[in-house]
Amino acid sequence: MLAALDKFDLETVATLGHNLAGSGTSFGFPVISAIGATIQTTAEAADQNGARDGIVSLMAFLDGVMTAGSASIVVFKTV
Repeated sequence: MLAALDKFDLETVATLGHNLAGSGTSFGFPVISAIGATIQTTAEAADQNGARDGIVSLMAFLDGVMTAGSASIVVFKTV
């Protein structure tokens, strides 16, 4: 997504945001849906900074999920 944004390909960014908005809740992550909707909306408005902020938020959220998931796996393995 950042690569597309860096190329000013806001159409691709909006499409990817739309896909996230539609599928996040389906997989139990309504926060991803909300962030995806923000990315889509800002990209459609040609707000490159807003889209970047949304992508950074998504990356931070996913990093937290991965960290929590890794901790859960370690706890599960040690029990």
